[in-house]
Amino acid sequence: RPQGGLRPATAHRFRLEAGVADRAGHTLAAPVEVAFTTADDEPPAPPLLAALPSLHCAPAVALAGTAEPLARIEAAGDVRPASTAAGADGAFILDLVPTITDGAVAIEAVAVDAAGNRSQSARTTFELDCTAPEVRGADFDGPTVLAVTFDEPIDAATIDVGASVIV
Repeated sequence: RPQGGLRPATAHRFRLEAGVADRAGHTLAAPVEVAFTTADDEPPAPPLLAALPSLHCAPAVALAGTAEPLARIEAAGDVRPASTAAGADGAFILDLVPTITDGAVAIEAVAVDAAGNRSQSARTTFELDCTAPEVRGADFDGPTVLAVTFDEPIDAATIDVGASVIV
């Protein structure tokens, strides 16, 4: 009996020599050789997912990461189910189409090895914002300040200070 057991998904070859005897002292008539491969029953590690950008609007998002080399990567959640194969180096990119148009998009990904063993899920989320901001109100203090209120936070870098307002 090998110490530590047999490694999964490994080819083994054993040879029993003629000197092996049973309790009554009967020896093997001839050497016997046995060859077999142990089953792969160990799931791969969960895929490592690269961070996704938040607060954007796109019809699809590319989910990148690494997993066991040549494993199939399956993704589901708030996206259309999709799969791809990891390369020999374990790297993968999976194009996903969100099934919602606004809000948090949750994605679960698993790695499936050649033996069909499934990893635990890896999870990530990103914020999808495909709705344009709306003006909710405006206040004018008289000579200098016009304060505009929007229905959501606005990127300050997109505000054109000193811009003309046509009424």
